[in-house]
Amino acid sequence: MNDLPAYSQEELARFSNEELIARMIADEDRVPLNVIDECVRRGEQFHQLMLDASREKDGSQGCWWLKLHCLKVMGRIPTEAAGRMLVAQIHDMEEQHEDNLQEWLAGYWPALFANKPFSLAHELRQFCDDRKVSWFMRSNVIDAVVAMHAAQNEAALSEALAWVASIAQADDEDFDTRCHAGCFLLDFPRAEYRSILDELAELQGSGLGRVFDKKDVDAAFRQNADSPPWDRFKNPWDFYSPEAIQARQARWAEEDARWKQRELEALDDELFDDDYGFVEPYVREAPKIGRNEPCPCGSGKKYKKCCMLNGEANIH
Repeated sequence: MNDLPAYSQEELARFSNEELIARMIADEDRVPLNVIDECVRRGEQFHQLMLDASREKDGSQGCWWLKLHCLKVMGRIPTEAAGRMLVAQIHDMEEQHEDNLQEWLAGYWPALFANKPFSLAHELRQFCDDRKVSWFMRSNVIDAVVAMHAAQNEAALSEALAWVASIAQADDEDFDTRCHAGCFLLDFPRAEYRSILDELAELQGSGLGRVFDKKDVDAAFRQNADSPPWDRFKNPWDFYSPEAIQARQARWAEEDARWKQRELEALDDELFDDDYGFVEPYVREAPKIGRNEPCPCGSGKKYKKCCMLNGEANIH
């Protein structure tokens, strides 16, 4: 495995803003933690430069990773301004349908907002109350709202759970959103919400797509203890540890090997027909997209993890 990028503090201090951003783009998901701390040190103007660079439509993986880094930088800054930048990016992610970015950040929103003023909880709650927002993003932000209330006091937590319960029991709500709101009520079992959970468990039936069932409800109330979901996602910055970076590189390498084998098998099928034997290879009208190249649909994912998975044709 190639050596991981490493920078001394003196080296980082010498980089211009543009040089530092260029290094982060080149390093993709291998950026070390001291680079993130240098970004924090450089302040709001630099953070805006990061966001602007991440929006460039050059199709590079590095620009996509840069936005993830920028969001994690904002999470390390304990100011209202940084919190408002995070809120703005939540809206932007939803509007741009950045599902892949949402998945990388899922579970970590409470940690990203943990050092922010409680006043931002109201703005996050307004976002969650918008029924046009996808259930996945709503459920992730609900996580942050409940966590911010829980950090205040028991009364604030009770108020937040009452709000979550109102979502879970609303017949005219999106059903996926209701079920995932129910998950929060399972994590904080309160007798007054037991009937809501029993009803949701029954409505989900016994299919594979259910989020929880009656056994889960019984177990939660038998245990009768709060289990904050954010306790499992306390440190979004573990992402930058050498161990985590090395594990990702190993995983990418294994995936590349599997995809290469699949491509070879597909090529064999293309060149040899069971009825007619060897056939002339198909000549493409446009160059083939490499599996490690950015997907031309603009999702920010590699082709092998996006349209190639869906069997879609190359986009010219």
